[in-house]
Amino acid sequence: MCVNVVASAGLEPARPRGQKILSLRRLPFRQEAIYNCMQELRQIIRHLLREAVSVPKIFTDKTGKEFLFGDGAKDKLKKSAAESGFGFDDTVKRHPIAKHGIFTDAGLVAFKLNTLDIDQFHKHDAAFEKYATSNLSKNWLKAMAIEETLVGSNLLNNDSTADGVLQVIDGTLAYLNKKRGWLGLPPYKEASLVGNPALSIKIAAEYINKHMLAPKQIIQPGDRNIGGFSYSIDQMLSKYKTGPDGPFYAERVKVYKRFLDNLDSL
Repeated sequence: MCVNVVASAGLEPARPRGQKILSLRRLPFRQEAIYNCMQELRQIIRHLLREAVSVPKIFTDKTGKEFLFGDGAKDKLKKSAAESGFGFDDTVKRHPIAKHGIFTDAGLVAFKLNTLDIDQFHKHDAAFEKYATSNLSKNWLKAMAIEETLVGSNLLNNDSTADGVLQVIDGTLAYLNKKRGWLGLPPYKEASLVGNPALSIKIAAEYINKHMLAPKQIIQPGDRNIGGFSYSIDQMLSKYKTGPDGPFYAERVKVYKRFLDNLDSL
């Protein structure tokens, strides 16, 4: 972090606009400390500004602290990109959610995110970004988290070892640990995941990337596949959640991914 420093006398004279005010090559120690501090502050400010504008005010309440989808927000979801909107369909209801009904694309986003704290929405962004890959973007991971546990805010009836972020439980964790054993890697312990969202996101990303999206990698003896199955994202989503809701799960995740991509493009 920055430390208090006192600049020495004789700062560099004024320079033409567009030319760096400070040059590391000719900075005395204290001025170099100031320069480094300024760079750090710029990074912090850039991060805060990026986060502040990541959710337009039209999607938040008056305080800007939580999502609120009123008529204006819903209208923006439905308008096309040419109309400065998100272009979500609001005519066909195709997203069933148990006990709540069937939603359109726009209706699903409004229903799912309404009243969610903006801080909670961004809470695990660093982990999503850290464990993303060229095949599995941070927005895919976050979209799955929105669908499964509302980015960790919805813990009701959730037995996830992912502390309510991404679910890596039971047979999935056992399957991953078996493959890690073939690779000579230690198993993940369920107890160590509770209360550790970043680790759970890492494990989910490892499972998807290395054992679903990756191509097969057979080792002997036993024709053991220590790789994946060359799944596409669509195939991965359709298999990530089993049961009758699996196909609907995949379509809901795609809607949240599109919403996240639209936010990033603003």
